[in-house]
Amino acid sequence: MTQTQISASGARSGTPVPGRGSAAPMPLRTRLQLALAGLWLLDGLLQLQPYMFTKNFAVQTILPVTDGNPGWIATPVTWSAKIIENHAVATDTAFALIQVLLGLGIAYRPTRRHAIYCSAVWAAFVWYFGEGLGGLFTGQANPLTGAPGSASVYLLAAILLWPTRRTGPFPAAAWIGARAARIVWSAFWTGLAALTLLPTNRAAGAFTDALTGGMMSTGEPSWFTTMTDHANRLIIGHDLTVAIVLAVLLGLIAVSVWLPRRELVQAGLIAAAVVGAVYWVFGQAFGMPFMGMATDPNTGPLMVLLAAAYWPVRGHDAVDAAEAAKGAAA
Repeated sequence: MTQTQISASGARSGTPVPGRGSAAPMPLRTRLQLALAGLWLLDGLLQLQPYMFTKNFAVQTILPVTDGNPGWIATPVTWSAKIIENHAVATDTAFALIQVLLGLGIAYRPTRRHAIYCSAVWAAFVWYFGEGLGGLFTGQANPLTGAPGSASVYLLAAILLWPTRRTGPFPAAAWIGARAARIVWSAFWTGLAALTLLPTNRAAGAFTDALTGGMMSTGEPSWFTTMTDHANRLIIGHDLTVAIVLAVLLGLIAVSVWLPRRELVQAGLIAAAVVGAVYWVFGQAFGMPFMGMATDPNTGPLMVLLAAAYWPVRGHDAVDAAEAAKGAAA
């Protein structure tokens, strides 16, 4: 049989034909790893902004992280800020290079495993020495503006997207298993709900101040401040209500991955992505790139990435059911 006949036969039967055009589609997990690589590359490029090569990066971006933090967090952050202040060009060049290399390393398949491992280590280092653990111990952390810190979500993404040949009912379950992955998801979103209900976030003016139209509008374009000012006017005087509604929504998202029906799980994941997008626009000002001071795009895009990592993969329902039964028996 000739190649033409083989091709025609394959076309009629609907089966893949060897040769051109027969490559399998890229798995969702691989796409998410590439998306993670892109975010690291973006971080590296943002680190090349002129502001980052000045002492102001240490004084205005790193040192304020110490406010309200206990000594065991504030002291290491102060130490790192002093090193950056005294060697601004050298340290920032190193930061940019590290993050660009992480992005390239994750994007390149032969180095992906090692690069993701290094990204987890680097994210943990930045979370502690640069973000002060996201302000979790200050009593002021607000998920709307980026708590618990983008570095912590990078660390979480590295764990959930760790390269492995195993598969699962959703991409995040491939390495650590579906039950463990669901526990991680629930813990993350329950934590966001708890932070949302902190006294400082339930106080009058808490959310209106947190919105970019409130205290972060300096340097933003007029179209953006106009949009966020409208949002401010809608919620002014309703901060407690907003906090409660958000906390309830975050709690529902936290339990959504345990629901028995695929449609309900997907609805929860879509809600999670929408929350991440809303946070990114209204609370994080796209990471504030317009001001020339952004070190990363903040947590919004990473929350969307996590939601995509839990999207159910068809054909794994039997595997999922078997793992659930095993967990129940244990």
